[in-house]
Amino acid sequence: MLTDTRKSAFGKVHALDWDAVNWDAESFWGKTFKVCAEGTVPHIQEKFEADDISHVVKNFKIAAELSEGDFSGTPFGDGDFYKWMEAAMYAAAKRQDQDMFRQLDDYIQLIGKAQQPDGYISTKQIIGERQGTLARMEDINDFEVYNLGHLFTAASLYKRLTGKENFMDIAIKAAEYLDKLYTEAARTGEVKTAVCPSHYMGLIELYRTTGEKKYLDLAKLSIELR
Repeated sequence: MLTDTRKSAFGKVHALDWDAVNWDAESFWGKTFKVCAEGTVPHIQEKFEADDISHVVKNFKIAAELSEGDFSGTPFGDGDFYKWMEAAMYAAAKRQDQDMFRQLDDYIQLIGKAQQPDGYISTKQIIGERQGTLARMEDINDFEVYNLGHLFTAASLYKRLTGKENFMDIAIKAAEYLDKLYTEAARTGEVKTAVCPSHYMGLIELYRTTGEKKYLDLAKLSIELR
């Protein structure tokens, strides 16, 4: 479900659609899904919402200038939040949970407000730049591009599950930023890449979801720069 190879030129197999399989409520997978949807997903959401545990949602609010404070938590918290959103999307789609969809749309709106005019989005650096304590792309171990990659994947999934463009609009704007960054890096030889491969996968999923070959080309450039 996470990857969609149905239109891939060299794809020989593809996953079933997200709604093609149902589980009997008393089966192993039926019970497992129930635990995930009713227990795991809301439990992790509480952790992301808790200022004293992860500070992740708070970081987005500070970056969006909806709240005051300093960045706290891990530099990869943004990306982990996007991955949680994927799980919440699946659970909401399978259960037709409109309340969770409303919460997801609220989070997407918050992420959009935190995103910078040039498309950049990583809360640690946005807050740090504003405070004059650090700048973006200073340290490849700070997970900035990792965060972008999981944004691309989550936005692609939301588009496929709901047909909505709100998350995809944010992802496209962020991909445009990455394209300019890597085009300049290829020109100068001063490469700011990343320690994790999520941006390769996310860009390819953007290509699969939108049909725009420029995202596949950007994924190829990203690998060449690495």
